[in-house]
Amino acid sequence: MIVNNLQRIDKVQEPVRAAGDDIELYVAPADEIEAQYVAGMVANLIESGVEPQEIAVLSRTSFQFPLLDRNFTRLGIPHVVVGYTGLLGRAIVKDILAYLRFAVNPEDVTALERALTAERGNGIGKKTVEKIVRLAGGGPFDRALRAICDGDIEAVPKFRLTPKVRASLEKFLKLINVIKTLPPSDAVSMVVDSVKLKVEL
Repeated sequence: MIVNNLQRIDKVQEPVRAAGDDIELYVAPADEIEAQYVAGMVANLIESGVEPQEIAVLSRTSFQFPLLDRNFTRLGIPHVVVGYTGLLGRAIVKDILAYLRFAVNPEDVTALERALTAERGNGIGKKTVEKIVRLAGGGPFDRALRAICDGDIEAVPKFRLTPKVRASLEKFLKLINVIKTLPPSDAVSMVVDSVKLKVEL
């Protein structure tokens, strides 16, 4: 196909460097063993005089990064991970933490917005969150949510809820109240089990 392309500019590519070592193939029986092997190879290169900044490890999938990171750290190999945000940077972790943060601090508007909009199909968007913030008037947002669910909407004219949104807010409030009584590990499990998060684990 390439050869038959009439608009192709004929060219000859020649390497500018001498040939290097042959490519080696290593098939690891498990992810952890693979990471140990790669870290060991890097350690050997550094021992032989190669500068760490001259070494790069490419990974096709992000789940390998934590394994490589752990093994590099174990061997004391200086390294920088590029293109991986880590566990706390994942969207689903931020969503779960938003529920916990709001349970601890009902005045955290950022946590409120993230938690309310994290669930799939609950009918709650940023405009609904903005109305809740206005109704709260700077006070605790859980009280504003309670007032909205109870129909006390005098503070926000024309504030109307669909049955779906009202049910979602009721569910959210109940979940927050339960989370407040639980230790952190149980609270995380409760959020994961109770909420259909937009981002899957």
